[in-house]
Amino acid sequence: MSTRSEEVPVPVADTGRLVGRADDLDRLTALLDRPAVRWVSVTGRSGIGRSAVVRALAARLRRRGTLVLAEPLLDDREEPLVEQVRNRLATLRRWVGDGAARPPVVVVLEDLEPDRRDEADTVVAALDPLTTVLATSVTGLNRPWEVRYPLGGLAHVGDAAPPRGAATPSPAAALFLEHAARVDPRFRSGEVVLDDVERLCALLAGVPRDLEVCAARTPVLGVPGILRELTGQSDAGRRAVLTWRDAEGRPLGSSLAWTHAHLSADAQRTLRAASVFAETFGLDHLRAVVGPDLDDGRLVDALAELVDVSLAEPVHAQAAAPVPGAPGTPEHPVAASPSDVEPRFRLRALVGDFAAREARLAGEAEDLRGRHAAYLSAVARHCATRWDDAEETEGLRVLTPLLADLVAAVEWYASRGEVARALRLASDAAPVAVRQGHHGEVHRVLRRLLDDPGAADVDEATRGDALVWLAAGGLGAVDTGEAPERVMRTWHEGAELVRRHGSPTALLRTLALACLALPVHRDLELTGRLLAEGVSLADRIGHRVWADRFRLWTAMLHHVTGDLDGAWDTGLAVMEAARLSGDPVARIGAALLLIPLRETRTVDADLAPSSADLLDLARAFGDPFYLSLARAYEARDTLARGDTIGVCRLVADALRDVDEPRRWRLSEFMVALVVRVAAVRGDRVVAATLHGAAWAQLVSSTSWPVMWRRTYEEEVARLAAGLPPQVWARSLHEGASLGWAEVLARTSSYVEDVLRSAPAVRSAPPADELTARERQVLGHIVDGLTNREIAELLQLSVKTVMHHSTAIYRKLGVRGRAEAAVWWVRHGQD
Repeated sequence: MSTRSEEVPVPVADTGRLVGRADDLDRLTALLDRPAVRWVSVTGRSGIGRSAVVRALAARLRRRGTLVLAEPLLDDREEPLVEQVRNRLATLRRWVGDGAARPPVVVVLEDLEPDRRDEADTVVAALDPLTTVLATSVTGLNRPWEVRYPLGGLAHVGDAAPPRGAATPSPAAALFLEHAARVDPRFRSGEVVLDDVERLCALLAGVPRDLEVCAARTPVLGVPGILRELTGQSDAGRRAVLTWRDAEGRPLGSSLAWTHAHLSADAQRTLRAASVFAETFGLDHLRAVVGPDLDDGRLVDALAELVDVSLAEPVHAQAAAPVPGAPGTPEHPVAASPSDVEPRFRLRALVGDFAAREARLAGEAEDLRGRHAAYLSAVARHCATRWDDAEETEGLRVLTPLLADLVAAVEWYASRGEVARALRLASDAAPVAVRQGHHGEVHRVLRRLLDDPGAADVDEATRGDALVWLAAGGLGAVDTGEAPERVMRTWHEGAELVRRHGSPTALLRTLALACLALPVHRDLELTGRLLAEGVSLADRIGHRVWADRFRLWTAMLHHVTGDLDGAWDTGLAVMEAARLSGDPVARIGAALLLIPLRETRTVDADLAPSSADLLDLARAFGDPFYLSLARAYEARDTLARGDTIGVCRLVADALRDVDEPRRWRLSEFMVALVVRVAAVRGDRVVAATLHGAAWAQLVSSTSWPVMWRRTYEEEVARLAAGLPPQVWARSLHEGASLGWAEVLARTSSYVEDVLRSAPAVRSAPPADELTARERQVLGHIVDGLTNREIAELLQLSVKTVMHHSTAIYRKLGVRGRAEAAVWWVRHGQD
């Protein structure tokens, strides 16, 4: 892996929305589709965006069914590159099989430079016909088997005088404007000359990182000032202006220092403390890092000062989308309304590096990181006890936004040789990391820590937890290099330690992890024994929630083994028990099991909940994953009533979040519903095309109820009979050739067409969404009062005022006090 550049590391672009690279992605996709191509290197200078393009391309490939293995290169060369790749591919084959039926595989190797070309030769010789390497490199490897794809700057108007008054920005200008709008209100209100922006983009040759560096400086210098600094410079001179290392005394490089010098002492101290955060931070965490001698009022005022000068910005947090799974595991959902989420903040682009340098110069860096790690350790330990007690909602709500900081704290402890603390924190943070889909990273971090000589002094309870989560990471990832059998041996070793040294609830959580890994280890006998042990232990200690969960999974095991009567009876019992215990997860899980089974019952079908009941439960719980499932169930019943408009509304809501990889498996059910809608509405070619696209996903799904599959197949048979054979065959072929992203795009487009007949709902003006108290606080903000002054005037705490002001900014779509005041004046508020 290449060493870190001395330049400020700036994200090239948000990989969720990669500006100006659509043509590059299309060309690279076409290259990888060629059977003769075994290795593609994306080349280009530093800052051009190689990694961002490859990440976006990997996401596209995954959506259409390609397996993508992102391979981290080892700095110390302890394992040769070819062995790294071989181990990952060997594990992959054990999981998905081999041969012609296996999906294509793309192995991503980042920062592979010419000094490793001999190793790359060996890798190419080891590849099978279904595997291709996608690498990033500055220059490429200059090998005959390598196809190089040089990545240039984003398209821009050019050095020749740009067209005056051009309304549509070039891709380079669009990226610059997007980043500048985050830090400078003038770019959001259109108060900028596009011609100047285009000239700047041409001067920077459309290099994404340079565009973002300059965009971050617009609040102080403006575009004309940046142009003055860069015009007439050689390429080396521009590089000097755009880097910290050589920018001493230059306006572009010193603008942050100039802003920093005008801050109050409290704001400077708060900025240095905020430098330790990897992502966003809340007030409680910031207070713990700053230290106790800065009271709440001073801290809030200092933070407000950083927001007002565009060094920090509020982040309007959204509750993370959960995945169903074991209680006490990260796979369980978060339910939190926006009003329950503490305001969070982050430092703007480049500011974090500047603040970290100031902290080092002040001699505070290690103390700040120590307080940061200590706070995270205490919070993670508290949340871990909640996982064990089947109360995972609080843990996920608290730890999800802290994941990057948890990783940083683990690495900090490890770098200081404090392996025991690192292992304890890594084990406590593992649930939320696994829930976010980082199984492989959890496995690698815990394996490295457990193999460290310092782990010999770790207590048995911590070692047991670490081994259990090591196994959980291995069971959820295909790129760990370990077979499922070996992973289960690790789980057994950890479970035995938890039995001897852990609490009963920790053992219940441990048993749950193995039970829910049944699709991986496929050991029905083991799962049955563990479920029986879980039920017995939960009953013995009187833990009703855990007892309900284990009985629910027992009902699901009955269903898997074909005992539908057993599944029905146990599911009904769990439904009633969960209603009494108040556990929404068991109630929703039982409903998901019972509703499809209801169609097999002739006498007691009315005892099961309806899909409308399930939707009400999911809405009350507030969990996006379960809500998507509930919408799918309700949409199916809505279609049975002939309400295609209602189905499309539910499908549109359910498809809203399917860009998240862990929720793709829900989307095929949505597409299947739209196939049926299109058939009912007479759009048979659309229905046939979408069926051709979704069928391969549907038949491989283990979550599609058998009775629903039969109904679908019967309707598809009627659809095929109503189309000419050649039209049917052509439509199926067209659908099967689509990537999954295109399938979802076509599905959404069709749903939107159907919904055009539905009346539009007009949203209320932003000011109408403010509560009476928020309007009161906003008025005082406009009058120039500080948060502390507002708190004294309204007899509130300073923290409550900060909560209100953050809600105001979110509702008005503004980023601080100054913009809120401008909004107030422009909209004629009094």
